[in-house]
Amino acid sequence: MAHTTLFDPEHKEHVTEARIIIALEKIGNKLRDSIWEASTQFGVSPVQIQILTFLRYTREQKPSITLLAKSLLLTKATLSDSVKVLIQKGLIDKRPNPTDARSSYLLLSPMGIALANQVGHYPNGLLESIAPLPDATKGNLLEALLGLLKNMQQNDGIPEPRMCFNCRFHSNPKLGHYCLLLNKPLEKSDLRIDCNEFQEKY
Repeated sequence: MAHTTLFDPEHKEHVTEARIIIALEKIGNKLRDSIWEASTQFGVSPVQIQILTFLRYTREQKPSITLLAKSLLLTKATLSDSVKVLIQKGLIDKRPNPTDARSSYLLLSPMGIALANQVGHYPNGLLESIAPLPDATKGNLLEALLGLLKNMQQNDGIPEPRMCFNCRFHSNPKLGHYCLLLNKPLEKSDLRIDCNEFQEKY
């Protein structure tokens, strides 16, 4: 008996999950093409672009490799190699952590900031496609994607995303989304990912 995959036409016709995965794959392909285009233009790899962009806009005072891994859902080994190259290129400075001699943190150099300002525009094409969707649709989509990431964390072992569903300030979603830090209910469209106020649950 032939092994059935989600790409089998009959499987796609009857299994909603298969069509969702195929749709996500097509969106992912578009993002990948966009980041590769920026990579070719500016001479840095896609992973290096993600690192530069994250460091440019995070509010963390001492961002580490561990924080990068959780935020980008990449392994420390993959990130370490890319960080070394960025340091060699003079785009990132690695500083010892004064409060922990075993760790260090990463900062963009002035040249790194200038490059991050340029490469960070790669998702704009997709942004223009999402913007016209109704607000309710965008809120439902955001909630569903964060729920998918939560399931991937539990089932596939991806690093814990820094998002509302994993945050100690987020109430039980069955009772409605509520942020204990902001002390207010959250609409679906208010849900955050890579939140600067994120704190892990105890």
